[in-house]
Amino acid sequence: ARPAPAAPFLLGDTWSMLDCALAPKLYVLDVALRHFHPATFRKVAGFPHVQRYMGHVLGSEALQATKYPTEMMIWGWSKARGD
Repeated sequence: ARPAPAAPFLLGDTWSMLDCALAPKLYVLDVALRHFHPATFRKVAGFPHVQRYMGHVLGSEALQATKYPTEMMIWGWSKARGD
């Protein structure tokens, strides 16, 4: 196994535009997989580097202050899926 990268974000110790672009997509992925595809969510959980990065990004103050509530996302995706 390869050692975990030292930096918490993709380009180093601070947020970059790349992290900003990925944060909302990772949030949608996290919420959607947990709710609609738990087996796939468990597979993603098997990638520790991905989990570490997602933890940094999803736990950030910026995302926490601006994200949609989980219930609203599930409602919206349920409508889009025809559930």
